[in-house]
Amino acid sequence: MNVRSSLMLLIVGVVLLPAWRAVGQEREPEKVLFLGDEKWVNEAREHWERAQRLAQEKKYDEAMEDVLWCLKNSPDPYPEIEQSVPRQGVRFLYEVGKISPDVEKAYKKRRAAHEKAFRAGKGTMAKAVELDAMYQAQGDWTKMQEFYNELAEKGKEGKKARALLHMFVEGPLLEDGEYEALLKGAGDGPSSLESRMQNLEEAIGKVPNLEEVVKNAAKLHLCKSAGRYYQAMLWLKKDKEAAARVEEFVQYHPKGATYAIFIRNAAQAENYDAARKLVKEAKKELKGDELAAVKAEEKHLPKGKKSSKRKETDAVKTARQFAESLTKGKYDEAAKLYDEAMAKALPVEKLKATWEQMTASAGKFESLGKPAASKESGYDVVIIPAKFKDASLNLRILVNDKRQVAGFFLIKPPP
Repeated sequence: MNVRSSLMLLIVGVVLLPAWRAVGQEREPEKVLFLGDEKWVNEAREHWERAQRLAQEKKYDEAMEDVLWCLKNSPDPYPEIEQSVPRQGVRFLYEVGKISPDVEKAYKKRRAAHEKAFRAGKGTMAKAVELDAMYQAQGDWTKMQEFYNELAEKGKEGKKARALLHMFVEGPLLEDGEYEALLKGAGDGPSSLESRMQNLEEAIGKVPNLEEVVKNAAKLHLCKSAGRYYQAMLWLKKDKEAAARVEEFVQYHPKGATYAIFIRNAAQAENYDAARKLVKEAKKELKGDELAAVKAEEKHLPKGKKSSKRKETDAVKTARQFAESLTKGKYDEAAKLYDEAMAKALPVEKLKATWEQMTASAGKFESLGKPAASKESGYDVVIIPAKFKDASLNLRILVNDKRQVAGFFLIKPPP
């Protein structure tokens, strides 16, 4: 039987284990959605409920076996649905692993096995969703991006693996100003918006009595991805493509929250004209409570401030000045741009040694490329491509509101 041709839904009201509270976390019990054919749903529900009971009895190893059964036998997941068995199962193992060494060992072993599969070109969407849930559970927000970049060196198979993981690194790519890479990676394949929309609608359409709150949350998850691509398009001045993306998604999910996502992304791209246009459109199309989210975003728009003309900002000027001084060997001048913390962390001598070590391995420095800027945690993040004789790297420079360099990193550009 094709599991996607005969989907059904069962909701278990209490999913979280006592182990969650045992580590001092006060959380409301969540729901888990079992998506699959009737036979699998019934079996999975039996295993899941038994796992809850065994965990309450502190029989953690036995509980783990039931959860692993659910993970190993789960049909293909839908990444947009947070309550899916793969995500909830991973959270179960991670939390119980905090109090059971055997469960922790099994959890780490499973993560390592999934990473190994991707390195060998044998990754799947199920493994991708589990890996993302693992990194999220650990709060290691950079791990997925590092793993994604590592796969770039794996040739054709690596490219295939990265396509499965792309949706999980959208945020970091956007924050790093890697706009072209963000849009290119989402052009086709399993991480494309079109493919994800089709798969999600297939699930929603075939699951009877799916709660509206779950359905809306899944669609908004997808809309947030569309918002990231929209913001990248605005930064790259692809205004027509950006407008088309908005139109597609406000028709797909005509809610105030959808408009709010795009308004926020337009503002983050400093395109306030586009943001105000969306506010005006939303007020025309929506009524009542649906406008609450739109009005909340409208309050954050700077009054009277026009869209950025993409002139070089003070932050970009500072980053460019730092990069030019560094690449010319004027380390003292580069260090004069530091904030207090950077002056202590990377003094002139250490900066010089770092740069000389880099040129020794990457070859003689040749040129700097066009800067790209974005906002992250209160800092301006400026990415400046740097070309060396034997390699290409990106200079990632953090600039604070006083036009001081607050961070400097040399990173590999995405392929």
